Amino acid sequence: MVVNDEQFEAIADVFEQLELAHPDSSDTPWIAFLDTDTGQVTHPQTEAALNLCQDSPTHIPFPKFEETTLDRYERILNFIDTLEDGAQRIALDRLVRGRGAMRRFKEYLHKPEGEPLRPLWEAAERHHREDLVRDWLSGLG
Repeated sequence: MVVNDEQFEAIADVFEQLELAHPDSSDTPWIAFLDTDTGQVTHPQTEAALNLCQDSPTHIPFPKFEETTLDRYERILNFIDTLEDGAQRIALDRLVRGRGAMRRFKEYLHKPEGEPLRPLWEAAERHHREDLVRDWLSGLG
């Protein structure tokens, strides 16, 4: 499926929202559909709107990507590999070993010494989501 840049950004934003949405946060799950005719994203707010989307051949539900702990850990390791050699990279290499590695990594990004890396990590995560979007859209045809 071909979408323009603005539509792609909207779709990538929905993937991020779906990733952040906690399944237990409300009685109604947060669901989004892509209209394959227009490239627009629909968030049905009522049962009737949800039924219309589900019954429409042009409305494709957004997938919920299940990510393993190992997947996320590998992305952290790949991110560290992109950093220039130096004290910060050495510190991160040590930090992400053993139990609790992802928690320590996240905490490090919120410390003063790790704050300069936070935008780089967020950009890497955004790039990962955009790759998921591209793969999903290409699978739609």
